[in-house]
Amino acid sequence: MQAIAATSNGNMTVQQQTFTQQPVPGRLAAATSITNVIATLQGTASPQRFYVITGHLDSRVTDLLDSASDAPGADDDGSGVACVLELARLFATHQFPGTIVFATVSGEEEGLFGSTFMAQQMNNAGNDVQGMFSNDIIGTGDAHDGTKPDPFTVRMFLEGIPTNVTSSQISLMQSVGGENDGVSRQLGRYVNSVAPFSLTGMNIRLIWRRDRYLRASDHVSFQGQGYPAARFTEPRENFNHEHQNTQVVNGVQLGDLIQ
Repeated sequence: MQAIAATSNGNMTVQQQTFTQQPVPGRLAAATSITNVIATLQGTASPQRFYVITGHLDSRVTDLLDSASDAPGADDDGSGVACVLELARLFATHQFPGTIVFATVSGEEEGLFGSTFMAQQMNNAGNDVQGMFSNDIIGTGDAHDGTKPDPFTVRMFLEGIPTNVTSSQISLMQSVGGENDGVSRQLGRYVNSVAPFSLTGMNIRLIWRRDRYLRASDHVSFQGQGYPAARFTEPRENFNHEHQNTQVVNGVQLGDLIQ
């Protein structure tokens, strides 16, 4: 990040954002120092508008409390970190009206710890985050299930009922049929309108839910602060390669390997 910032003519700054996460039963055994690495490209016209892009640095094996086994994390989420670094590299030599934040966060697998802290800090500072994107598991278009590979599609997950609303606000949404009108879904519609296949060579599948069943990524941390946020991920996942110890079982390769 610092090498990339050096190409920005002083417009990009880099920081290490470090905090101590206290133990969480079943997820984190001891107090742990967690560090996010954040590069900020200052906006030129309205720098008070923030747009955040993240990938997460940590990886895991089957047992969430196993901190000793090798956890390569190539797809989950080396792919997202690679995306954030490449976006930072490409954007650093250009200027934009709003401020763009490129962040590699940690502690995602254990409980969205790094992104939760980052989102809280931005909210405490009064930052106007108008869009946030988590890039999590974006490394392959190979379906692994017998269907045709699809390297030119990404899924974009968009919550319906906003994460941070009150029960009275939910009642209002129900009464007016507004469950499809939240800020994250508006963000998704905007992305779909400005990034058509004719311009990007990519198909964006809008998925009308917060995330996959009983799963989450760092966008949820920002939704918790009321910010519009979404998750990009590959079109189909191979669960043999996620959250698994690296081993071969009955001839099947498990583990999140580069290949």
